[in-house]
Amino acid sequence: MEDDRPLTFRQEEWNPEEEYIEDPGGSNLLYWVGGALLIVVAAVAFFLLGQKQARVTAPLSEPAVDLAALSAEVRSVRDRLARQEAAFSELSRRLEAMENLSAQILEGQRDLAEKVGDLAARAAAPAPTPRAAAPEVKEAAKAAPKPAAAPPRTYTVQRGDTLYSIAKRHNLSVDRLKTLNNLQGNEIVPGQRLKVGE
Repeated sequence: MEDDRPLTFRQEEWNPEEEYIEDPGGSNLLYWVGGALLIVVAAVAFFLLGQKQARVTAPLSEPAVDLAALSAEVRSVRDRLARQEAAFSELSRRLEAMENLSAQILEGQRDLAEKVGDLAARAAAPAPTPRAAAPEVKEAAKAAPKPAAAPPRTYTVQRGDTLYSIAKRHNLSVDRLKTLNNLQGNEIVPGQRLKVGE
């Protein structure tokens, strides 16, 4: 039973960008590679069939098909397709990196615009004025006497005292006691006055 209805085709406009936008995984490349391999296989099959038929009809003196050369040609085509696929993958990776960088730049621009807006708003706002101190407080601060520096505390060395015992009694280290009194050694004598504080 034959169908007499005419065949109709829906025609769509081709947009080259849609292929890459809709299919970022690279299956378009697989279609191209698969199509190319199918063409190569079909060409090889027609070539082999033609040679087989030629062998049948030709006299026996003609040489057989050089399979080594044909195999080398197929390997060459396969290698070229593999290189093109690798180049496409690298191109896709770089494109994705550029898209990420572009997104980061746009985000940075938005952040910068917000900060500039905040700074402009702060600059436009009036600055608070400092309050003046009362005149009495100013004069009282000027008139207040400054405390005099206290004289350094001293200790008179007694018989049996050592630098260690004097330092311990006044919560100092021996080195600090020696530094305060410009002492080089550990010798002290009864009646000697030593600084034990500032």
